[in-house]
Amino acid sequence: MDMSKGQQIFSQEKTTSHAFNNVEVSWNVRGAACTSFQNNVAELIRGNRLDLLFICEPRISGKKALDMIKSLGFSSYEIVDPVGFSGGLWLLWNDTKSMLNRVELSGRNYGIISSLWLVVINYHGCLLGTLMRCCILKDFKRWFTENEMIDLGYSGPRFTWTNNRVFKRLDRAVCNLKWRQMFAEAHVVHLPRTKSDHCPIKICLQSRLSSTPNDRPFRFEAMWMQHESFKDFIGQRWGQISGSAMDKSYGLIESLKLWNRSVFGHLKQRKARILARLAGIQIALCQGPNRFLSQLECFLVQDFNSLLDQEALFWKQKSRLKWLQEGDRNTNFFHMTTLIRRRRNKVERLKDDNGVWVETADSLKALAINFFTKLFSQGQVDSNSVIIPNLFPCMDPVIVSNLLRPIEMSEIKTSLFNIGHLKAPGIDGFPSSFYQNQWSLCAKDIGDLVCKVFQEGILLERLNETLITLVPKLDSPQTMAQFRPISLCCTLYKVISKIIVARLRPFMGRWISPHQVSFVTGRQIIDNIVIVQELMHKFQASKGRKGFFAWKIDLSKAYDRLNWQFVEQVLYELALPPQFIKLSMACVSTVKYKVCINGELTEAFYPGSGIR
Repeated sequence: MDMSKGQQIFSQEKTTSHAFNNVEVSWNVRGAACTSFQNNVAELIRGNRLDLLFICEPRISGKKALDMIKSLGFSSYEIVDPVGFSGGLWLLWNDTKSMLNRVELSGRNYGIISSLWLVVINYHGCLLGTLMRCCILKDFKRWFTENEMIDLGYSGPRFTWTNNRVFKRLDRAVCNLKWRQMFAEAHVVHLPRTKSDHCPIKICLQSRLSSTPNDRPFRFEAMWMQHESFKDFIGQRWGQISGSAMDKSYGLIESLKLWNRSVFGHLKQRKARILARLAGIQIALCQGPNRFLSQLECFLVQDFNSLLDQEALFWKQKSRLKWLQEGDRNTNFFHMTTLIRRRRNKVERLKDDNGVWVETADSLKALAINFFTKLFSQGQVDSNSVIIPNLFPCMDPVIVSNLLRPIEMSEIKTSLFNIGHLKAPGIDGFPSSFYQNQWSLCAKDIGDLVCKVFQEGILLERLNETLITLVPKLDSPQTMAQFRPISLCCTLYKVISKIIVARLRPFMGRWISPHQVSFVTGRQIIDNIVIVQELMHKFQASKGRKGFFAWKIDLSKAYDRLNWQFVEQVLYELALPPQFIKLSMACVSTVKYKVCINGELTEAFYPGSGIR
C-alpha cells in the first residue's frame, strides 16, 4: 500500500492445489527506468522463486512500463500509472500459480475487512519529516485497530529505509486474524538493499522447517479434565501401572494419546456434529412439539457450551497468559495470542560461531546442543584457589532439626498447590493442574516418592530431566546468545525443590549479607543502582588529592557458569547437615537437559556447571 496515493489492495485467495511456492515480494524501487532496475529485479526473481511481485514508485508509464514488465517474465499484471514523476504501482504475477481479486478503494473509504487480508505498507522516506509529526495516519491507525490487524514482524535487517543519516523501518506487512489463522507459518524477511534506499520485503507463506515436528514432546491438555469419562479412565489406568509416581505419569502418556483420539475427539468435529444435530432437532420441533426432542435439545446445548469452555481452556493454556481471570471465554483472543507467540519464537535460521547461517532442523539442533554444552561446561578450577572466610554464623541445633524433620503430607500438598495450575510443564508434559485435580488418587504415590528422595538423598533420573526452551531477547535474533533459555522442570521435581526452599527460607537472613539485594524477598536490585549513582557523583565532585577508581565486573551468565564444587563448599561452610547437602547437590548436579527448538527435542546432554 502506497500511503501517499489512492490505495489499491489485492486479496490473494488460497488455492486448494498448493502448487505454487508461496513467496511474494514488495519493493519501493524509486525508479524503474534504469538498466540496474531490470538486473536487480531479475536477480530477485531468480533467487527467491517469486509467485507475486509488487513494485512501488516505478516512475515510468505507457509503452516503456509495459516493455519493462514483459521483460521480467510475469504473465499477468495490474498497473497504476504515476502522476508526473511521482508514484506508480505495479502488481505482477503468474496466472498458473496465483489467483487474485481486485478491490478499488479511494479517499477515506477503507471498508470493513471480513475475509482473508494481507496488506503491505510502504511509507515514503521523503515524507518522513512531516509524516511522523502530523495526523495524516490517524484514519489508517483507526482502521488498523478496528479491524484487529497484526504486524507480521520480520527477520533480517532491523531497518528498511535509510538516507545514510537516518534509519527507519518504513516498510512492513500486516494481516487480519483470519489470514493469520490460515497462514500460521507465514513470516517476513527484509532482503538486502541494492538499487533502492528501501529494502525489498519478502513474504513467505510457509516455513522452510516442518510445521509438524517428528519429535514433539507430549503435552497434557487441561481441557481433558472436563470430559465426563476422564476421572474414571485415569483412576483405572493409574492403578494398573507399577512403580513410583514418576513412572506412573510416564506410563499414562500413550494411554492418554489413545484416549484423546478415540474418546475425547477433535473439538471442531465434535462442535460440528452437535450443531448439525441441533439444526435437525430444531427443524423437527417447528413441525410440532415433542417432549423427547426438547429435552435432547437442552442436553445438546449444554454439551455445546461445555465444548466452548474446553476450547477456551485449550487456547488459554497455549497462550501462556497470566492476567486474565478464570471463566473468560475469549477464544479468538487466546488463539491470536498463541499464534503470535508461536511465530515470534520460531527459529528459521541462526549464525554459528563462524558467522555462517544455519537453516536446517538438524543443524539448528546441533547448534543449540553445542552452545549449551560449552555454556554449562566446567573450566579448569583449582580447588585450593577458593578460600571462603569463616564469616558464617554457627549453626543452631534448631535449624538442623528443622531441616531434617520427617516430611509431612501437608508440606507436599502445599508445595504442589502453590505451583500455577497452567504453568508450562517439564519434559514429561504433566502440569500441576493434573496432580491437583487427581490429588485423592495420586497423593500416596507422590508422598512415597518425595519421602524416599529426602531419606536417600538421591533423585530418579527421569525426575531431574529438564527442558530448555528459547525465548528471544530481541526482535529477529541471529545467534544463540540472543535467546533467553528457560528451564522447565518436571512438576514432581518442583514439589521437592519447593519443600527444600520452604525449609531454608526462615534462616536465609542469617547467611545472606545485607548488601545482597537481588533474588532476596523484600529487597530490590534498584537499591544498588542508586548506590552506584551516588558513588559516581562523589567521584565527579571530589576535589581532593585522594584518588578513587570504579571496577565493573561483567558477570554475564554467572548462574550458568557457577562451579558445583564451590556450591558444595559453601553449603558445608554453612554447617548444613550432610544429608541435606547431599540432596541439594543431587538437585544441582544430576540434571539432564534437552533443548526444545521449533517444537522438536534435541538429544540429551549433561552439564558440568551452573544452576537453574
